[in-house]
Amino acid sequence: MAFAGFAGLASVLGERQGAPRRAFDVYDRVAMIGFGVQAAAFALLPRIVVALGAAEPLAWRVSGVAMAAALLVWSLYGASRRRRIAEAAGVSRREATDWLPRAGIGISVALLALTLFRPAERIAGVYLATLFGMLAFSSAYFLRMLVPPPR
Repeated sequence: MAFAGFAGLASVLGERQGAPRRAFDVYDRVAMIGFGVQAAAFALLPRIVVALGAAEPLAWRVSGVAMAAALLVWSLYGASRRRRIAEAAGVSRREATDWLPRAGIGISVALLALTLFRPAERIAGVYLATLFGMLAFSSAYFLRMLVPPPR
């Protein structure tokens, strides 16, 4: 819920002028809330899997694969969505390029590899680091809404 509140605050404080900018602001808000909600859900997932009767190492592994898949899909969607917004708004390719979805794609592939091939006792650390990264991505989108891009 806090992410939705921050999105509302950022909407008022960081709204930019012009239809193309507003479209990118909406994209940033959706990404911020999406990463925040995913982080909250994935923080609970290993404990839910354990509560369903799985062993703890298996719960971390299953949760890691689920997080990697969700992060990959979300990042691919974000890159595609941002590109479509830029094309519709007539914005330059430079402004349409965003490092956050690209980083998300790389992180999701790395998480999947580490989750599948790393020893079971070390998966929790990788999982929690990625969870922290999702919160960092959400914070980056929040800051992007508050700070106007360079012209």
